[in-house]
Amino acid sequence: MALERPTAESAPLLASATRASAPGDDERLDAVVVDASAAWVLRDAAGDRVDDASDTASGTAASRPRARALAVALAVALAVALAVMGTTGTRGGRTGGWATATATLGARTEAMLGQELPANDRVEGKGMPVFLHVPKTGGTSIESALGWHGIAAGMCHLKHLGGYRAPRPYELRGTLKDAGWEPWHTPPANFVQDSWMIVRNPYSRAASEFVYAAMTRKAQDATFHKLTPGYRNTNCVSFQAAVQDMLGPMAENGLLKCYRDVDYTVQGMNACDTKNQGTGLSSHHVPQSVMGSCAQRVFSYEKCLSNEEGQCPDPRTGAMQDNILKFVHDRYSKDVNFDEKIMSWNPAVPHPDLEACWEDFDPVVLKAFNAIYAADFKKFGYSMIQPKPNAVDGNSTFEEAAHETFKPSHASLGELEKRLTKDDYIVSLAGPRCPF
Repeated sequence: MALERPTAESAPLLASATRASAPGDDERLDAVVVDASAAWVLRDAAGDRVDDASDTASGTAASRPRARALAVALAVALAVALAVMGTTGTRGGRTGGWATATATLGARTEAMLGQELPANDRVEGKGMPVFLHVPKTGGTSIESALGWHGIAAGMCHLKHLGGYRAPRPYELRGTLKDAGWEPWHTPPANFVQDSWMIVRNPYSRAASEFVYAAMTRKAQDATFHKLTPGYRNTNCVSFQAAVQDMLGPMAENGLLKCYRDVDYTVQGMNACDTKNQGTGLSSHHVPQSVMGSCAQRVFSYEKCLSNEEGQCPDPRTGAMQDNILKFVHDRYSKDVNFDEKIMSWNPAVPHPDLEACWEDFDPVVLKAFNAIYAADFKKFGYSMIQPKPNAVDGNSTFEEAAHETFKPSHASLGELEKRLTKDDYIVSLAGPRCPF
């Protein structure tokens, strides 16, 4: 399988979004036209176009543990919920590869009759490490990878027949639990033995959150559709506005300020909880240091998440340790792999380049972001981006010509989406595939 660059002869056809259909087949788009002069097509060894199907369910029912009939109610509820969540698919209210994933999951629901829930030795906290899930650090992919092999962790943790709302294997931090946080994203109240988590560069985590939020609210506004592959001033303007909106409540929150003042120590945060409330804070925005103070092991998203076993540095100390796959194989199951992606981006469509926006941000916004996430940068070994020497507070300096990923001919994601057939997508999102 390879990405093929169209020839000069084929470019005009791609530019006009030529569609081809075989007898009896639905009409399909041969390529997603991002830049007519440099479009790419995903083809297999035989030269035929390959439609990515990584968002569909994989594996067989036989590969998962047997489960009892009571689990069916949960599986049915999940299947229905996924169907309702069509707007978190990829086509602004239309269905694509996401519909296939939902239908596949629905079919598998029937196969769960007579099966059993995971045994105690297949649940985190009962002979297996506890996974502490920080949003936008690859956690859902971890939970799904384990879930396919009958292991309940994170959102998929099942202490009893309570679905993803089942109690976690540790006491939750009360102020954040009371603020309405999702249980699997709520930090523990104390240090958790034999626990682990993944951390990510705060800048890329914020960019990932922005795209995720824009994608999941496509039915409400056009932010996602207005984004353009590569670098674009309009991308950066929207991203900076979202960061400003995120920082406002965090800068004013007394609980988070107290956490910063005590350097996110468990004892210090417990004292803060007695004097403040977590109202207004989001699990997707709070610094990773809140969760990090409770984890025994910490892995870097950038250096420790791989499809091959190996070593990587502990982001806190720099000491070498087993990477995530090696750790998972040793402590959970050697059958687990990270091949399947929860969020699958069309390989013919470049991502919006939001990382390059940071250095051109309004210095006021950039400095505020750095201040709120200062502990994450320091504790987990990430470098801060500083405002440019000639930058002026109150002004951003987004310059398209200065960035190599800027392509004037790139169409917006919304324009690209209109050229897709019902089975194509810009990005496909699936929830965790839990073992019930």
